Amino acid sequence: MSERTFSRYLSEFRTTGLVPYHAVGTPVLIRYGANGDDADPERAFRTAFGRVESQQTGFDRADGAQKVLGEVVLIAKKEGAAFPEQIGLGRASNTDVCLPLTRISKYHAFFTRESSGRYSVTDAGSKNGTWVDGQRLAPRVPTLLSDGSRLLVGPHKFMFYTYDGLLRLLKEHPGLPGGSSSRPSSGGAR
Repeated sequence: MSERTFSRYLSEFRTTGLVPYHAVGTPVLIRYGANGDDADPERAFRTAFGRVESQQTGFDRADGAQKVLGEVVLIAKKEGAAFPEQIGLGRASNTDVCLPLTRISKYHAFFTRESSGRYSVTDAGSKNGTWVDGQRLAPRVPTLLSDGSRLLVGPHKFMFYTYDGLLRLLKEHPGLPGGSSSRPSSGGAR
């Protein structure tokens, strides 16, 4: 399986102008954290790829340390899976979004596309909890998500983006420090 990292998305986007690896409309979770943030680095996703300054991506980190954007996880329903209105997230291999990470429950939470078109996340009664933008979710109570919403699933940090939000993030990204990719000198983001 090829690794889907933010840096690969950014490289592909700069080459083709397209969001790679998945269908239009599919939202994503982007794993983030500073080096050493993972409680169990042996089982955690690799996050040593794209570094961005905290102020450039909207993170509220007072010490100004760099964040590391890593694995990009598609939020998509597995074909033929039960409960078609929910996209389940957990460490069990039969969940729609399988995150085989420590301290994530077998069936931890689920995403729902609301009638408005927005997505919500609901904690499924997990042991270590689900947090959105610093607030712990009450079990079985849906919480609406916006582009850039920060999710804490157990001890693991993610950002939620719709397909359009991911496209904007790729367009506005200032580049990877020390990277070989070039950014157009005029025009571009903002």
